[in-house]
Amino acid sequence: MAAALSLEELQRTCAMHRVSDICLVVEMQAGIDALVGASYDEAAAERMRVLPAAVSETLIVPPNGTDAKSHHASTIAEVAPGELLAAWFAGDWEGANNTGIWMARWQDGSGWGPPWEVVSHVGRGAVWNPVLLQVPRSGETILFFKEGDDPLTWAGKLVRSSDGGHTWSSPEALPRGITGPAKNKPVVLSDGTILSPSSEELGPAELREAAGDPSWFVHLEVSGDGGRTWRRNGPVRFAGNIIQPSLFVDSKGGVRMLARMTSNTIKQGDFDEHWHYPHHFRYNDSMIVLGVADGKGERFHDVRRTALPCPNSGIDAVRLRDGRVLVVYNPTKYTYRGVLAVALSEDDGETWFDVLELERCRKSDIARNLWTRYPEYSYPAILQASDGLVHITYTYSTRPLKRHKSGRESIKHVVLNPLKLRPVKLEKEELPAAKFHHFLQALRASSDYFPPSYEHWLEGNNGIRAHVVLDEEDDGDSSA
Repeated sequence: MAAALSLEELQRTCAMHRVSDICLVVEMQAGIDALVGASYDEAAAERMRVLPAAVSETLIVPPNGTDAKSHHASTIAEVAPGELLAAWFAGDWEGANNTGIWMARWQDGSGWGPPWEVVSHVGRGAVWNPVLLQVPRSGETILFFKEGDDPLTWAGKLVRSSDGGHTWSSPEALPRGITGPAKNKPVVLSDGTILSPSSEELGPAELREAAGDPSWFVHLEVSGDGGRTWRRNGPVRFAGNIIQPSLFVDSKGGVRMLARMTSNTIKQGDFDEHWHYPHHFRYNDSMIVLGVADGKGERFHDVRRTALPCPNSGIDAVRLRDGRVLVVYNPTKYTYRGVLAVALSEDDGETWFDVLELERCRKSDIARNLWTRYPEYSYPAILQASDGLVHITYTYSTRPLKRHKSGRESIKHVVLNPLKLRPVKLEKEELPAAKFHHFLQALRASSDYFPPSYEHWLEGNNGIRAHVVLDEEDDGDSSA
């Protein structure tokens, strides 16, 4: 552990950062000890003292950095101290037959190297949702991915590396019924057991849920031998559609999950009337779901909604070494991904407060053409590295392009100092459901003319200017 700061050092640190309360610096010292742990060096501790909450941000895929037009669903892992790998799928668009799994390497001090394709198109549908896992005991790196035309036909596969991701094995098929992690990293328990957060989709969630029959399910896949063999556990019981869980070990040694939820965005009685509207016009009443299980995740006995909204978009979470939990999510009640934020929990996910807004779509982009996809910041992955800093990657799209050419032109990497995270109040740009309902009715009645935006419709009806957050999903697939 680092030596405690002397009074003189405390005063100097306060002056350096313009902090008037010396108790805050004492708190920072204690936080460093907890966040970094006993194995850190003095340089790492000093680094955390002086770095701001948002340390850096970088685009992993530079302009024209690959031949692919669309990049999505990133994953990140630390393969050695100060060395990270990120992977994602890329192609003409999500689900295109020319998608492959791309990868880039980050080294502290030199940043990201050029991307390369690690899994090329193999001829049987697209590839989807890569997930990296660094196996602690063996040092092996595993890259999971899925192959198929859509979630109904996905087959789980993986490749392995014994040299930190420099070379990879040929793809291996996972056993029948085992699909691998749906989106987020597995958790490795203290005894070496690997818990893979998995899920399945048996059809369009909205159609099945309208009939009272959820079709998206979460289950775990468990390995006790470093990922050589697997068994399936679940599904997790919940009265609703949930997929793509993120796992963490709680303060009592139990396993908890946070999961993506979708629901009828319109009341069931209005379902048929609104089914034909694009996904980005749907008000969403679903929330991130918390599940509490026993020590090894064998049975989730308490699964319920949190207070965090979930606009049918991917999330990811990590438990910091000081016991706090971070989640990265889209904090809106519309199926819209133009805002990305980080929330923090100090009680194992029971309660949350926002600590940082990573991205927010400009208002001028929100009011664009009706059928245009809006800028998107989505599908985050998060980890805490060995030096205590937090790394987040996510889909970064600023081009509001047409359907099937959805922007998604890069993957962004952000580094945070968790010691400096404090509660913030996010700006809210929510549209009242009643006005949104009337807007949908106006669209349906306007067979010859579609207003270019919700703003224009409001101006023509009551002169009130407002902004709506809208997004167009691609066919409702899980990875969209």
